[in-house]
Amino acid sequence: MTPDLHAVFIGELRKTESRLAAILGRPPSRRSSSKAIHEARKSIKLLRAALRLLREAIPPHLRHSLNVSLRRASRTLSPLRDREVIEKTGAALALATAIGISGASGHAIPRRPLSLALSELRTIHPRLKTLPWNQIDWKKIDRGVSRIYRRSRKAAKKAESNPTDQRLHEFRKRAKDLDCALSLIDPEGKEAPRLERRVGRMTARLGDDHDLVLLRQSLPQAAPKPLRVEMKKRRYRHQKRAFHLAHRIFSHRLSHWI
Repeated sequence: MTPDLHAVFIGELRKTESRLAAILGRPPSRRSSSKAIHEARKSIKLLRAALRLLREAIPPHLRHSLNVSLRRASRTLSPLRDREVIEKTGAALALATAIGISGASGHAIPRRPLSLALSELRTIHPRLKTLPWNQIDWKKIDRGVSRIYRRSRKAAKKAESNPTDQRLHEFRKRAKDLDCALSLIDPEGKEAPRLERRVGRMTARLGDDHDLVLLRQSLPQAAPKPLRVEMKKRRYRHQKRAFHLAHRIFSHRLSHWI
């Protein structure tokens, strides 16, 4: 049975709008707001992955238009989420005070980025009505998943051959696309449980590595040496595990898993 991606798309879009509207509509705690922003960005990533999954079923100009709107909304929210990540990652290293971010947790979340993201998302609904949902079938979805799998495998190889921040970031994005695509076609995780578990763990490791990159970029050049050493050690462990999982995943064709 072909997954009802129309219902998923509409549902995730509405949930994202509701989360942002809830923050704007009342003065919630910073903790609940941060969680809502995190969940909103996860939903946007899922929606962008859905567009890539349905690449063959959606007219290019419409797919590009939808992706631009989702990307704008995500980028508007990114600084809010990044600030939270920097605080938590710094605290996990037990050096928040030394790097001067311990006091940032009391800052209020600005409303303007939330309003801009919400306005951008609300422009999507009219365009969704024009999508050819009745033309979506398993063949097109299968080709979409295969393409996402190949792109993730290629990004993994490039990152491992030269693990720059930029290549690791690209690997993380392509791995997240694969993680989201698998959750879209198999929301209960029954069709390819081993693949989904491994992709999920790989994505998590790459995410942890990216969090450390954000923290490093927020530090002054004269950051304490113990902090720099510890960050380097942790990044090495995260990358080593991510590449190990990538080998276990991409040494097989997608047909091996699904």
